[in-house]
Amino acid sequence: MTDGNIDLEKVRPMLPDMHHKEYWKLGRRFAKCGVWARS
Repeated sequence: MTDGNIDLEKVRPMLPDMHHKEYWKLGRRFAKCGVWARS
């Protein structure tokens, strides 16, 4: 199940336990770098 264009189920185990807001902060940061820019 995907949440937006980031698969949190895959990302979550790779990261420390964070609030949902922190995941999206990272997501936007990666998107700026073009890593997850798919929209």
